Amino acid sequence: DVKRAGFSAQALKFSGLSAADLKAIDFSVKELEAAGFRANQLRQAGFTGLDLKGVGFKPGELRAVGYLAAELHAAGFTVKELRDSGYSATELKAAEITVAELKDSGFAASALRSEGFVVNELKRAFTPVELKAAGFVATDLYKGGVSVQELKALNFSLEGLKADGLTASELRVGGYTA
Repeated sequence: DVKRAGFSAQALKFSGLSAADLKAIDFSVKELEAAGFRANQLRQAGFTGLDLKGVGFKPGELRAVGYLAAELHAAGFTVKELRDSGYSATELKAAEITVAELKDSGFAASALRSEGFVVNELKRAFTPVELKAAGFVATDLYKGGVSVQELKALNFSLEGLKADGLTASELRVGGYTA
C-alpha cells in the first residue's frame, strides 16, 4: 500500500492521483487539503461539508462548489454565516431554517417578502407594523391572519378595507362603524 510505503498525499497528487483515489487509500481530508486539493476536488471525492469545515473551509467557499445550505447548517455553520456567504432566504428555508432564525440573522421582512414569503409565514416573527412597513397591503395582512382590530390600529381606512373586500360584518367586529 502506497500510504504505508511512506508516500505523501502531495507526492501522489503530483503523480496524477485524484482526491478520490487518495481518499480510497485512507488519506484524510486534512492530508488532502494540505497537499493542495481544492474544495471542489474534495467534494468530488465524497467529503462532507462537515469534513471541509473541519479543515478551515468557509461557507462561501463551500457554497461555491455546490454544498447546500442544509448540509452546511448541519455541519455547524450559523444561519448568519450562511446568509453572509450568499445563501438566499429561500435556500435557507429549504434547509428548515425558521423565519425567526432568518430574522435574527439579519433578514428584514421586506427582503423576505421579495423572496416570496407570505404574511402567514412571517407573522410568527414579525409584527403587523413591520409587515405593513414591508409593503404588505390590508388584504394580504387580513388573509394572513392579522385581525381587523390590528388593521384598524395600523390606520387602514374603512373605505380602503371595504374596497379590499372586507365585509361590513368583519369590519364591525374590528371596531369600525359604517
